[in-house]
Amino acid sequence: MDIRTDEEILTALAQRARQARQRRKLSQSELAGKAGVSRTAVQRLEGTGEITLANLVRMSRALGLTRELDGLFEQPEFSPRDQFRALAEQATSKRPRRRAKSGVSRKSPESGE
Repeated sequence: MDIRTDEEILTALAQRARQARQRRKLSQSELAGKAGVSRTAVQRLEGTGEITLANLVRMSRALGLTRELDGLFEQPEFSPRDQFRALAEQATSKRPRRRAKSGVSRKSPESGE
C-alpha cells in the first residue's frame, strides 16, 4: 500500500511530466499543439498534476508514453489453479437447482413399505 498523500503523488506525476517534455526538447506550447490541448492544460499538468484523464491520454500520446498508462488499472494475473476455481464456481452457480417434489414422501427402508 502506498503511504503517500494524493498531493505527493500528483506532485511526482507533475515533475515526471515536465521531465518527459524537456527530454524531448519541447516547449509547453509545442506539446500543447502536438497533443491538441491548451497550453494552460500543459501548465496545469506540470504545476499541480490536476488535469482531465482525456488530456492526460492526449499528452501521453504526444510524448510517446501511452504504454506507460497500461499499468494504471492492471488486471491481476491468475494462476491456472485460480482460473480453474473461477470456472468451477461459474459452472456451479449456473447449474439449476433441483426442487423437492411437494406432496410426495420418501419411503424409508426401515418402514418396510
